[in-house]
Amino acid sequence: MITLLSIWKYYNSTNVFRYEIESASTVILHCKEAGEAGDELSGESSFAGDVIIDGQSLKQNFQLYRRKIDRVKSYIEPSTLSVRKYLEFYMHLRRIKVRIGMTRIEDLFEDLKLTCITNVGMKELDGHMRKLVRVAAAYAYVPGLLLIEDPITENFHLIEPMMTLIEKMNMNDIQVVLLVSEKYRDQFGSLFDTDRYSIYDY
Repeated sequence: MITLLSIWKYYNSTNVFRYEIESASTVILHCKEAGEAGDELSGESSFAGDVIIDGQSLKQNFQLYRRKIDRVKSYIEPSTLSVRKYLEFYMHLRRIKVRIGMTRIEDLFEDLKLTCITNVGMKELDGHMRKLVRVAAAYAYVPGLLLIEDPITENFHLIEPMMTLIEKMNMNDIQVVLLVSEKYRDQFGSLFDTDRYSIYDY
């Protein structure tokens, strides 16, 4: 497991705002726009600051951490593939054995009562369900750090499976960072016990 230790944001040469992340399997960051925060924290865009992971600078060690960080974006593009083929394709990209990965996915979908969607086309699922499938793909891949943008929006029937999936990530030594856009903050905040999660304004 790798651990997000701190985030530094530089507003000018003398004013540095530093977030010291407490030890927690799940970190929640309230931000103006989840996508922008995801760009910064994944190293996909430059910003006036840095992310410290395991005591190392993400900017200076991007190649080292790029395969250990996974990011689930706010919007998942519809695909012509079935859910199963989509997951298998993702595993090929991440260079993990499909048989082992799909065994994990099948067990996971059984626990989440989602076995019925395995052969459904990704384009037939709504955006929220596609996001859940994408998070499930990360569960099979087992990154060290997982960024999830706006994990729960207005589709409340997916709250329980998403929360269960996040808990399973934690049990498998995956640190999860939930990036919550300002527009979803009120409806999202009441779902989490602050004693179990580290919550910050980003």
